[in-house]
Amino acid sequence: MIYNALSETLGDLIRVDDVQVENVDARLNVAIVYTLYARMDQRHLNLEVTS
Repeated sequence: MIYNALSETLGDLIRVDDVQVENVDARLNVAIVYTLYARMDQRHLNLEVTS
């Protein structure tokens, strides 16, 4: 779901390489690896979502 949303929304700017989601206690950890087309630079984004 996250992979598809990112690919559809930002597909002209980035290539989504990997998405990992983990539920830990009351947290949601999201790790996204993507390549920015403008620089062909692979980047990592780690998010922690709490309620």
